[in-house]
Amino acid sequence: MLLIIDVDGGKQIRALDPNALLIFLKPPSRNALRERIAKRGTETDAEVTKRMERVEKEMEEGEKYHVKVVNDDLDACIKDCLAAIQAHREKLAS
Repeated sequence: MLLIIDVDGGKQIRALDPNALLIFLKPPSRNALRERIAKRGTETDAEVTKRMERVEKEMEEGEKYHVKVVNDDLDACIKDCLAAIQAHREKLAS
């Protein structure tokens, strides 16, 4: 099962299933993340600023995940996530 959740959801999953694999997708940098959010044009400057304030908590909690993948290049990010999932499946099967 694949879930796309925030770090609070990750805490809940970890508590419910200790065998769950948690993969944290990291931006290449905080500046890159701010640019991506702003480029979408779906949030005001104030909303972007507020969202960036939450990033610190997210990044800190994300460091507790089993796997951290930098989401800079989509193809590489997908490849890294799939490799982590495959390795986890093999570990559980043994």
